[in-house]
Amino acid sequence: MLKKSSKKILIDKGLKISCPSTDLNGDFVCGISKPVGIVGNELINYGIHNLVEYNDGNRIITKTDLPTLALLYESEKWRIDCSEFVPIPGAGDFQKEFPNEELAIEYVLKYFFEENEHIAQLNNYLSKKNNSG
Repeated sequence: MLKKSSKKILIDKGLKISCPSTDLNGDFVCGISKPVGIVGNELINYGIHNLVEYNDGNRIITKTDLPTLALLYESEKWRIDCSEFVPIPGAGDFQKEFPNEELAIEYVLKYFFEENEHIAQLNNYLSKKNNSG
């Protein structure tokens, strides 16, 4: 399970985290998103997406303006997935593995708040798509 200190870092930055319980092997996946209104990276003409989660039977909707990241812990490895163009990988999609939780959390923060190649690739794609239509 994600350390409390890692959750605090993400929440203090304004990110939304959804982590269901771990499985029998201790593996888990967390969805991490940047709600609309949180200062950070932005996409050109991406729009706003509604993320729906259920917590204790309550439906919670978060509006986000960037793709959601999946933070996974599987087989004693940390991984971040961004899969906006499922089922075929597209601009800005990626999978990265990390040797520990701290490096994975650093990368999540880089994705949402610093210049990075994934946001640049997706912005380039969205710009071309909007100019051709």
